[in-house]
Amino acid sequence: MNNLCVDSMLFLIALFWLFIRIIFSNIDMLLFVFIVISI
Repeated sequence: MNNLCVDSMLFLIALFWLFIRIIFSNIDMLLFVFIVISI
């Protein structure tokens, strides 16, 4: 009955994990972007 809920939760966790992986692999680029935005 709650299969869809579990699937969507796993999908969100996977998406969040992918997002974290992208952030940590591109942290130098993100720091540069933050510096440019803050100026």
